[in-house]
Amino acid sequence: MGFEAPAALDDLVHELNGQKNTPGEAWQNREVIGKGHRARAGAGVFPQLQSDTFNVTAPATAVAAHWDGWNTALKPSHEPIVLARKPIEGTVASNVLAHGTGAMNTAACRTPPGDPEGRWPANVLLSHAWAVDADGWIVDGCVEGCPAAELDRQSGLLTSGANPRRRGADKFRDVYGNFKGQTACKPIRGANSGGASRFYPVFRYQAKAPTSERPRLPDGTVHPTVKPVALMRWLVRLLTPPDGLVLDPFAGTGTTLEAARLEGFDSMGVEAKAEYAELCCLRLRRDVR
Repeated sequence: MGFEAPAALDDLVHELNGQKNTPGEAWQNREVIGKGHRARAGAGVFPQLQSDTFNVTAPATAVAAHWDGWNTALKPSHEPIVLARKPIEGTVASNVLAHGTGAMNTAACRTPPGDPEGRWPANVLLSHAWAVDADGWIVDGCVEGCPAAELDRQSGLLTSGANPRRRGADKFRDVYGNFKGQTACKPIRGANSGGASRFYPVFRYQAKAPTSERPRLPDGTVHPTVKPVALMRWLVRLLTPPDGLVLDPFAGTGTTLEAARLEGFDSMGVEAKAEYAELCCLRLRRDVR
């Protein structure tokens, strides 16, 4: 069965529609106590980030003032990455030779990047949190609570230690007759210093991928969870074997596919939603050289 609508319902709907985006009386009577800043996207397929301001107001009622500042959730700052593989038969080496997959290219992802003697890639990826200036524009530097800066603050300045003294070959330091003496320490110790964050791959933090990496359809359609290209390039580089194919079953806007292309790999993506597939095509049609 249906419900009977009151005769005046149509008039009420028209009245409410006319008040959309119009602040109510309680809002208009609020005391403005400051200005807030926020970033917003401009127009275009790959819009640039712009700054915007809004009024910060005091609570309108005593009850609202009592519970001012309370919420039901914390800011998400941890995103797990699941790394899984089919159970192997025999050794890892035999499976890599048979199927061309099953291992990680740790040499290509050492920390710092590009250093053949860099540190082994860690299973924790850190991020720097953006700082903004008085006008709300993003600038270099860290905000309070930045994960990388907080880790460095707790660890303090660390060095890799002093080089050991050189040792000559003698019978007390003989290793099956093969020890020829030590003339230098490699890598050179003491030359590397900094906070503990340098032991981890560190990416620039983005609550969302920057607007330059967020394609937008003419009707304003965007994807809510776009991954940064730099992060996906690191993961593609870590896991894709030589001449391998990157398969993304949840392509979204095609970040992984773009990352694969930038790293020189072929890729294939699958996306169930037509509007997201169109965003993916927009991304991949642009020149990314």
